[in-house]
Amino acid sequence: MDQIDREILVDLLRNGRRKTTSLASLLRLLPQVIGYRIDKMEKEGIIKGYSCYVDPNALGLYHGILIFRNRKNYNGELVSRFECMEEFNVYQIAAKSQNELEEKSQIISEELGEPILKYIPERKILEIDKTDYEIISFLRKEPTIPVYKIAEKIGVNPSIVKKRIEFMIKEAMVRIYPIIDLERADIAVFSLFSRKIGDIYKLLNNFEVFHVESGDGGFLVGSATSIKKAKNLLDACGFIDKNLWSMLVVSYSFY
Repeated sequence: MDQIDREILVDLLRNGRRKTTSLASLLRLLPQVIGYRIDKMEKEGIIKGYSCYVDPNALGLYHGILIFRNRKNYNGELVSRFECMEEFNVYQIAAKSQNELEEKSQIISEELGEPILKYIPERKILEIDKTDYEIISFLRKEPTIPVYKIAEKIGVNPSIVKKRIEFMIKEAMVRIYPIIDLERADIAVFSLFSRKIGDIYKLLNNFEVFHVESGDGGFLVGSATSIKKAKNLLDACGFIDKNLWSMLVVSYSFY
Protein backbone atom coordinates (compact mmCIF):
# COMPACT_ATOMS: atom_id res chain seq x y z
CA MET A 1 0.00 0.00 0.00
CA ASP A 2 1.32 3.43 -0.93
CA GLN A 3 -0.12 6.93 -0.84
CA ILE A 4 -1.80 6.53 -4.24
CA ASP A 5 -3.56 3.34 -3.14
CA ARG A 6 -4.74 5.08 0.03
CA GLU A 7 -6.07 8.03 -1.94
CA ILE A 8 -7.93 5.67 -4.29
CA LEU A 9 -9.56 3.87 -1.36
CA VAL A 10 -10.59 7.07 0.39
CA ASP A 11 -12.16 8.38 -2.80
CA LEU A 12 -13.95 5.09 -3.52
CA LEU A 13 -15.45 5.26 -0.03
CA ARG A 14 -17.17 8.46 -1.13
CA ASN A 15 -18.45 6.90 -4.36
CA GLY A 16 -17.77 3.26 -5.13
CA ARG A 17 -19.15 3.65 -8.66
CA ARG A 18 -16.76 6.44 -9.60
CA LYS A 19 -15.22 5.74 -12.99
CA THR A 20 -11.49 5.15 -13.33
CA THR A 21 -11.31 8.12 -15.72
CA SER A 22 -12.75 10.39 -13.03
CA LEU A 23 -10.36 9.04 -10.41
CA ALA A 24 -7.46 9.38 -12.84
CA SER A 25 -8.31 13.02 -13.45
CA LEU A 26 -8.60 13.67 -9.71
CA LEU A 27 -5.28 11.98 -8.90
CA ARG A 28 -3.53 13.10 -12.11
CA LEU A 29 -2.76 9.59 -13.25
CA LEU A 30 -3.57 7.50 -16.30
CA PRO A 31 -6.89 5.57 -16.14
CA GLN A 32 -4.96 2.35 -16.81
CA VAL A 33 -2.88 2.95 -13.67
CA ILE A 34 -6.01 3.48 -11.55
CA GLY A 35 -7.71 0.42 -13.03
CA TYR A 36 -4.62 -1.75 -12.41
CA ARG A 37 -4.35 -0.64 -8.79
CA ILE A 38 -8.05 -1.23 -8.06
CA ASP A 39 -7.90 -4.68 -9.70
CA LYS A 40 -4.80 -5.51 -7.63
CA MET A 41 -6.45 -4.47 -4.36
CA GLU A 42 -9.54 -6.51 -5.24
CA LYS A 43 -7.45 -9.61 -6.04
CA GLU A 44 -5.44 -9.21 -2.83
CA GLY A 45 -8.62 -8.90 -0.76
CA ILE A 46 -7.96 -5.36 0.45
CA ILE A 47 -11.18 -4.47 -1.35
CA LYS A 48 -13.37 -7.43 -0.37
CA GLY A 49 -16.37 -6.42 -2.47
CA TYR A 50 -18.95 -3.67 -2.83
CA SER A 51 -22.20 -2.92 -1.05
CA CYS A 52 -25.20 -0.75 -1.87
CA TYR A 53 -26.63 1.39 0.93
CA VAL A 54 -30.12 2.82 0.48
CA ASP A 55 -31.32 5.64 2.74
CA PRO A 56 -34.25 4.12 4.68
CA ASN A 57 -36.21 7.34 4.07
CA ALA A 58 -36.07 6.58 0.33
CA LEU A 59 -37.92 3.35 1.10
CA GLY A 60 -40.50 5.12 3.25
CA LEU A 61 -38.97 3.84 6.51
CA TYR A 62 -38.04 5.36 9.87
CA HIS A 63 -34.52 4.76 11.12
CA GLY A 64 -32.18 5.37 14.01
CA ILE A 65 -28.62 5.07 15.30
CA LEU A 66 -27.77 3.08 18.44
CA ILE A 67 -24.32 3.13 20.08
CA PHE A 68 -23.37 0.44 22.58
CA ARG A 69 -20.30 0.18 24.78
CA ASN A 70 -19.89 -3.49 24.02
CA ARG A 71 -17.58 -5.78 22.07
CA LYS A 72 -20.37 -8.28 21.51
CA ASN A 73 -21.86 -8.19 18.02
CA TYR A 74 -25.56 -8.10 17.32
CA ASN A 75 -26.46 -10.25 14.32
CA GLY A 76 -30.13 -9.38 13.90
CA GLU A 77 -31.75 -7.23 11.22
CA LEU A 78 -29.70 -4.07 10.58
CA VAL A 79 -29.19 -1.39 7.93
CA SER A 80 -25.54 -0.73 8.75
CA ARG A 81 -22.96 -1.57 11.41
CA PHE A 82 -19.72 0.17 12.47
CA GLU A 83 -17.37 -1.59 14.86
CA CYS A 84 -15.05 0.83 16.62
CA MET A 85 -11.69 0.52 18.33
CA GLU A 86 -12.89 2.15 21.55
CA GLU A 87 -15.15 -0.86 22.28
CA PHE A 88 -18.15 0.88 20.80
CA ASN A 89 -20.45 -0.69 18.25
CA VAL A 90 -22.74 1.51 16.18
CA TYR A 91 -25.89 0.04 14.64
CA GLN A 92 -28.39 1.59 12.26
CA ILE A 93 -31.89 0.12 12.34
CA ALA A 94 -34.99 0.83 10.25
CA ALA A 95 -38.69 0.08 10.54
CA LYS A 96 -42.06 0.89 8.98
CA SER A 97 -43.26 2.87 12.03
CA GLN A 98 -41.85 4.58 15.12
CA ASN A 99 -43.41 1.89 17.30
CA GLU A 100 -41.71 -0.87 15.31
CA LEU A 101 -38.44 1.06 15.49
CA GLU A 102 -38.73 1.21 19.28
CA GLU A 103 -39.48 -2.52 19.40
CA LYS A 104 -36.33 -3.28 17.39
CA SER A 105 -34.32 -1.04 19.69
CA GLN A 106 -35.63 -2.94 22.71
CA ILE A 107 -34.73 -6.31 21.16
CA ILE A 108 -31.12 -5.19 20.65
CA SER A 109 -30.98 -3.69 24.16
CA GLU A 110 -32.14 -6.99 25.67
CA GLU A 111 -29.08 -8.65 24.14
CA LEU A 112 -26.47 -5.88 24.47
CA GLY A 113 -27.73 -3.76 27.36
CA GLU A 114 -28.94 -0.19 27.18
CA PRO A 115 -27.35 1.96 24.46
CA ILE A 116 -25.10 4.77 25.62
CA LEU A 117 -26.54 6.87 22.81
CA LYS A 118 -29.80 6.56 20.89
CA TYR A 119 -30.41 8.92 18.00
CA ILE A 120 -33.66 8.93 16.03
CA PRO A 121 -33.59 11.57 13.25
CA GLU A 122 -36.71 13.13 11.85
CA ARG A 123 -38.16 11.14 8.97
CA LYS A 124 -37.61 12.82 5.59
CA ILE A 125 -39.96 12.32 2.67
CA LEU A 126 -37.87 11.44 -0.38
CA GLU A 127 -39.48 11.35 -3.80
CA ILE A 128 -38.42 8.40 -5.92
CA ASP A 129 -40.43 6.76 -8.70
CA LYS A 130 -40.93 3.23 -10.03
CA THR A 131 -37.87 3.46 -12.29
CA ASP A 132 -35.70 4.47 -9.32
CA TYR A 133 -36.98 1.51 -7.30
CA GLU A 134 -36.12 -0.83 -10.17
CA ILE A 135 -32.63 0.64 -10.48
CA ILE A 136 -32.11 0.32 -6.73
CA SER A 137 -33.17 -3.32 -6.77
CA PHE A 138 -30.42 -4.14 -9.29
CA LEU A 139 -27.81 -2.06 -7.45
CA ARG A 140 -28.55 -3.91 -4.22
CA LYS A 141 -27.94 -7.24 -5.95
CA GLU A 142 -24.86 -6.07 -7.88
CA PRO A 143 -23.54 -2.65 -6.74
CA THR A 144 -21.11 -2.23 -9.64
CA ILE A 145 -23.45 -3.49 -12.38
CA PRO A 146 -22.89 -1.53 -15.63
CA VAL A 147 -25.52 1.05 -16.54
CA TYR A 148 -26.29 -0.60 -19.88
CA LYS A 149 -27.22 -3.88 -18.16
CA ILE A 150 -29.75 -2.15 -15.90
CA ALA A 151 -31.12 -0.27 -18.92
CA GLU A 152 -31.59 -3.53 -20.83
CA LYS A 153 -33.36 -5.23 -17.93
CA ILE A 154 -35.85 -2.42 -17.24
CA GLY A 155 -36.27 -1.20 -20.83
CA VAL A 156 -35.05 2.35 -20.25
CA ASN A 157 -32.50 4.44 -22.17
CA PRO A 158 -29.02 4.05 -20.60
CA SER A 159 -28.62 7.84 -20.35
CA ILE A 160 -31.70 8.00 -18.13
CA VAL A 161 -30.39 5.20 -15.88
CA LYS A 162 -27.01 6.96 -15.64
CA LYS A 163 -28.63 10.28 -14.68
CA ARG A 164 -30.91 8.64 -12.09
CA ILE A 165 -28.00 6.82 -10.43
CA GLU A 166 -25.88 9.98 -10.38
CA PHE A 167 -28.79 11.96 -8.91
CA MET A 168 -29.53 9.41 -6.19
CA ILE A 169 -25.85 9.21 -5.24
CA LYS A 170 -25.51 13.01 -5.19
CA GLU A 171 -28.57 13.28 -2.92
CA ALA A 172 -27.24 10.41 -0.74
CA MET A 173 -30.39 8.37 -1.36
CA VAL A 174 -28.11 5.59 -2.58
CA ARG A 175 -24.43 5.08 -1.86
CA ILE A 176 -22.12 2.41 -3.25
CA TYR A 177 -19.32 1.46 -0.85
CA PRO A 178 -16.25 -0.71 -1.28
CA ILE A 179 -15.94 -3.11 1.66
CA ILE A 180 -12.34 -2.56 2.69
CA ASP A 181 -10.15 -4.66 4.97
CA LEU A 182 -9.19 -1.74 7.21
CA GLU A 183 -6.50 -3.72 9.05
CA ARG A 184 -4.57 -4.03 5.80
CA ALA A 185 -5.59 -0.87 3.98
CA ASP A 186 -3.59 1.58 6.12
CA ILE A 187 -6.26 4.28 5.94
CA ALA A 188 -8.29 5.80 8.77
CA VAL A 189 -12.08 5.58 8.98
CA PHE A 190 -13.64 7.48 11.86
CA SER A 191 -17.12 8.14 13.18
CA LEU A 192 -18.58 10.88 15.33
CA PHE A 193 -21.79 12.16 16.86
CA SER A 194 -22.39 15.87 17.33
CA ARG A 195 -25.22 18.23 18.21
CA LYS A 196 -23.54 20.72 15.87
CA ILE A 197 -23.46 18.41 12.88
CA GLY A 198 -24.22 21.18 10.39
CA ASP A 199 -20.97 23.01 11.20
CA ILE A 200 -19.07 19.71 11.45
CA TYR A 201 -20.36 18.64 8.03
CA LYS A 202 -19.09 21.85 6.44
CA LEU A 203 -15.61 21.06 7.76
CA LEU A 204 -15.69 17.38 6.79
CA ASN A 205 -17.60 17.63 3.52
CA ASN A 206 -14.62 16.44 1.48
CA PHE A 207 -14.00 13.52 3.87
CA GLU A 208 -17.58 12.37 4.53
CA VAL A 209 -18.44 8.74 3.79
CA PHE A 210 -21.82 8.37 5.49
CA HIS A 211 -24.03 10.57 7.63
CA VAL A 212 -27.42 10.71 9.27
CA GLU A 213 -28.70 14.04 10.52
CA SER A 214 -31.67 16.19 11.44
CA GLY A 215 -32.11 19.47 13.25
CA ASP A 216 -30.98 18.20 16.64
CA GLY A 217 -27.67 16.64 15.66
CA GLY A 218 -26.26 13.79 13.64
CA PHE A 219 -23.90 10.87 13.14
CA LEU A 220 -21.11 11.00 10.54
CA VAL A 221 -18.48 8.62 9.22
CA GLY A 222 -15.45 9.99 7.42
CA SER A 223 -12.15 8.73 6.05
CA ALA A 224 -8.60 10.00 5.67
CA THR A 225 -5.38 8.66 4.20
CA SER A 226 -3.69 8.42 7.60
CA ILE A 227 -4.39 8.29 11.34
CA LYS A 228 -2.56 11.60 11.74
CA LYS A 229 -4.80 13.33 9.22
CA ALA A 230 -7.91 11.85 10.86
CA LYS A 231 -6.72 13.08 14.27
CA ASN A 232 -6.19 16.59 12.92
CA LEU A 233 -9.70 16.59 11.46
CA LEU A 234 -11.24 15.35 14.71
CA ASP A 235 -9.26 17.90 16.72
CA ALA A 236 -10.69 20.63 14.48
CA CYS A 237 -14.19 19.20 15.01
CA GLY A 238 -13.55 19.30 18.75
CA PHE A 239 -13.13 23.06 18.60
CA ILE A 240 -16.58 23.30 16.99
CA ASP A 241 -18.28 20.95 19.48
CA LYS A 242 -16.66 20.45 22.89
CA ASN A 243 -19.04 17.54 23.56
CA LEU A 244 -18.15 15.69 20.37
CA TRP A 245 -18.16 11.87 20.45
CA SER A 246 -15.53 10.42 18.12
CA MET A 247 -14.46 6.84 17.43
CA LEU A 248 -12.06 5.03 15.11
CA VAL A 249 -13.83 2.47 12.92
CA VAL A 250 -12.15 -0.94 12.52
CA SER A 251 -14.79 -2.59 10.33
CA TYR A 252 -18.15 -1.77 8.77
CA SER A 253 -21.01 -3.43 6.95
CA PHE A 254 -24.06 -2.31 4.96
CA TYR A 255 -27.01 -4.64 4.50
